[in-house]
Amino acid sequence: GCVLKWLRDDLFPGMGGYAEMDGRAGEVPAGCGGLVCLPYMNGERFPNLDPQAKGLFFGFRPEHRREHFIRAAMESIVFAFRRGSELFLREGLPLDDRVVASGGGANSALWLQIQADILGREVITNRNKEEACLGAAIMAGIGIGLYADAAQGTEAAIQRDSRIFVPDPTVSENLEQSYQIYCALYERNKELFSM
Repeated sequence: GCVLKWLRDDLFPGMGGYAEMDGRAGEVPAGCGGLVCLPYMNGERFPNLDPQAKGLFFGFRPEHRREHFIRAAMESIVFAFRRGSELFLREGLPLDDRVVASGGGANSALWLQIQADILGREVITNRNKEEACLGAAIMAGIGIGLYADAAQGTEAAIQRDSRIFVPDPTVSENLEQSYQIYCALYERNKELFSM
């Protein structure tokens, strides 16, 4: 999410916090009117493993406003997650039908719906706010015999939130073209990134 922080702090100074950004992005339809972002401000770790990768906004026109750039950045982060998920699937690694979202982005209903629409899977959240600490506690519980395995520890310790975000097939279809452009932008520009 560093691209969102950059937009807030450097490109749109005076913008309120992430809640305001979220509200503005919610005014823009999925696909951002053709605006697509590569969020690689600090290189790309997965799935491209390219420390030279650079950030990029593509397809902007006079009608695009700051809310378009914010939403395009949000969509691009999820595009990166989808691309990584597709790599797992190509390698034969199973993925759950649901995505469990956590961290600061999980506070945004818009962000969670964008995830559902781009990933084509339900997105759920947990009531727990410190997922890394909870995971460590579950592993410690396994180590001392409190839980037989990770599945039992997860079942006992994680409290699901009641919110479930379901993909909207129409929105998912509209985002497909943006996703294909996102993928092509990296492939067609990767040689330029090292210049």
